[in-house]
Amino acid sequence: MELPQDKADLLARIAHERAVLAGLIGLRTPAQAAQPGADGVLSAQAMLAHIAGWEARCTEWIAADLRGETPAIPAPGATWDDMDRLNAEAIAAWADRTVADVQVAAAATHVAFVAQLVALPAADLTDPQRFPWLGGRPILPLVVACSYEHYEEHAAQLWEA
Repeated sequence: MELPQDKADLLARIAHERAVLAGLIGLRTPAQAAQPGADGVLSAQAMLAHIAGWEARCTEWIAADLRGETPAIPAPGATWDDMDRLNAEAIAAWADRTVADVQVAAAATHVAFVAQLVALPAADLTDPQRFPWLGGRPILPLVVACSYEHYEEHAAQLWEA
């Protein structure tokens, strides 16, 4: 994983890769966006719900810290071994919505995520002591994993579909 050089680079990568992802989703009709891809690839709608779920988690981790709380990472009652379950829950939570509704809700989640990053001091992203609940690791790799790296992964799947 290549980490950004600074906060401006992080925000630029997030904006660019999110635009690529949105463009690929925008090439599909609502019916196409709701259809799963081949070989178990999620539908564009499910991918967007899944990505929004991780953006919301990352937003909540930082928000909890700012409230003086220790967030449950990756989610309350879950460990990183529960990724498949967490992903399925994020997708299922949005399954009864239309593609347009998912796009609007995911866009709002994304705006909140980016706004939080903009407000966060740049040094907080790379300071391994800033978020003690990360055990001496900086939060930047988690932010990258929940943002542009994640968008790239799913954009590649959409491109191939």
